[in-house]
Amino acid sequence: MSTTHLTPHESICDATIRMVQAIDDNDAALLTSAFTETATYDLRPFSFLGLTFGLLTGRSTIVPTLLAAVGKMDTTHTLSNFRTKISSDGKRAHLTCYTYAQHFRPGEGRPYQKGNGFLMGNRYEGDLVLDEGEGVWRFERFVLWCVWSQGDFGVFEDAARENEEGRE
Repeated sequence: MSTTHLTPHESICDATIRMVQAIDDNDAALLTSAFTETATYDLRPFSFLGLTFGLLTGRSTIVPTLLAAVGKMDTTHTLSNFRTKISSDGKRAHLTCYTYAQHFRPGEGRPYQKGNGFLMGNRYEGDLVLDEGEGVWRFERFVLWCVWSQGDFGVFEDAARENEEGRE
């Protein structure tokens, strides 16, 4: 899965692309490739929704928890506005970007019915490390900030219940 053919900026962004494509495709192997073994995935900023999201710690918790909660949904995550800052040694990076994320309960994405989805505009922020052995960047810390949302919050009620088991 080496990304050495990409520029450093593109390789760092690829970790985010792998993550959201894995969620949209419910692909555990691809999602695993986006995180270090000891990564954290912070969903605490979602508490404003009144749902119980928290801090997921460790890739072995992050991957099954995200896929159980969101991977089975009908989703699309569209990414933009990537900014990266690479350390002077080229082995660590900080990333921010935005996503436009549409979520439907499983099987309800098509045909669209007004009001049955949940749309979010999010800011992603994370710290990554270069896995030199495999030639890919992986998140060691990821935070999801919801900037705005609209639609049926109930879409995430099942996701919040699934998240309970993986939450720290």
